[in-house]
Amino acid sequence: MKKWLRQIAVVVALAALALCGAGFVADAPQKPASGYRAFAKARCEACGTTKALDVHHKLPQHIIKIRLAAGKITAAEADRLINRDPDNVRTLCEHCHFAFGHLCDWHRWNANVDETIKSIKEGPQE
Repeated sequence: MKKWLRQIAVVVALAALALCGAGFVADAPQKPASGYRAFAKARCEACGTTKALDVHHKLPQHIIKIRLAAGKITAAEADRLINRDPDNVRTLCEHCHFAFGHLCDWHRWNANVDETIKSIKEGPQE
C-alpha cells in the first residue's frame, strides 16, 4: 500500500474510533465460543490493550449461517468457521472490535480487518 494511503487509513481509523467508540453498547456482539479461549490472544491485536477483549469473526457468523442455509457450505464447515477456525478470528478490545472490525456499525463488517490492524500497528509512515 502506498505510504500516503496508509497514513490516511490510520487517520480515518483513529477518527472513527474517537467518534463512535462510545456507541458500542447497543447491539453488542455475542460472547465468543469457549473453543476460542485456546488460541485467543492476551492483547488486542490493534491497540495492544489487555482489557475488555472480544473475538472478532473475519467472516461474520450471520454470513456463515446464510451460506449454510443456501447450501453453499456444509454444517460441519459452518461449525468450524464459527467455533474452531483460528484464521477466521482476531482478538480485539471492545472499542477496536466496534470501530475497526465493524466500522462503527454492528450490522457491517470490515472485510480487510487484517490490513487495518497492520496499518494501525505500523502507524503513519514517513
